[in-house]
Amino acid sequence: MAVVLGILILLLVILLIPVRVSAGASSGKAPHAVLRWLFLSIPLFPRPKRKKTQDKSESSKPDKKKEKPKRSLKPLLAELLARFDRLSRPVQRLLRRTGLARVSLRLVVKGEDAAATALRFGRANAAVYSTVAALDRIFFLRVEQIEIIPGFAAEQEEYSCSGEIRLFPFAVLIAALQLGFWTLIALIRSAGGRDTNENRRAQPARRKEEYYGKQASHQ
Repeated sequence: MAVVLGILILLLVILLIPVRVSAGASSGKAPHAVLRWLFLSIPLFPRPKRKKTQDKSESSKPDKKKEKPKRSLKPLLAELLARFDRLSRPVQRLLRRTGLARVSLRLVVKGEDAAATALRFGRANAAVYSTVAALDRIFFLRVEQIEIIPGFAAEQEEYSCSGEIRLFPFAVLIAALQLGFWTLIALIRSAGGRDTNENRRAQPARRKEEYYGKQASHQ
């Protein structure tokens, strides 16, 4: 019994150790991301490059890609929050328990002249802080630093961002159990609703049969 209890405690401790994904990106450098859990450390980005063999005929042809129309940020954030509201409660709770920690952003904006730089500076502030507000509603957000600088004297625009995603396996297990329980209850209710509807539809026919049966017995 003590061995079983020790194994259960060990499993609980392991499930309470968060899975961490540290990521970052900056201008002029490739984005990087590393997944860490327990003693594991798995690099996600940059991925190792694979050698691609292309025919001369294919390489000589220019790539023609259709440009997708750009969408503004406000409709995208509104759609994201609407989809979050349509999720089931276990999934919403799981996302709320997912931490976005050590979030930092440094952005230098620049335009053609001082007026354009000021305009881009205002738009950048609106876009960044509206995104932060939307993420704070969905996840457990912890912002470390946000710095947006108008680059009146800068040569070009620059950016650097980093953050860490934290997710507890125990929270995933609880959400999966809750979702399975809710699905089972919904199936039972739907099956019960079908039975009651069938019984309601069959009641008039049964009443007619009972009525005609009584008349036949009296005759």
